[in-house]
Amino acid sequence: PEALGVFVNLSVLDLRDNDFTGRIPDGLGRLKNLEYLYVDGNAITGRMPDGVCSLVEDGVLNPVAADCAASGGLECDPDCCECV
Repeated sequence: PEALGVFVNLSVLDLRDNDFTGRIPDGLGRLKNLEYLYVDGNAITGRMPDGVCSLVEDGVLNPVAADCAASGGLECDPDCCECV
């Protein structure tokens, strides 16, 4: 949910293996202290928000562990996601 974006001091968000569906909320790009984001093991679709990928580009966030579009999941640039 978009409300996750209010946890600005969050450094690890592990959402693995929960059968979540839908899209990654844009609000996660506001988590400026987020170092690790795991979203694999879900049925997430759509594109990784630009704000999240900006955190990776800035060296704050490690590449996101995700089920990528090649296997029917999330669309994500290789520089932003580690497809698992």
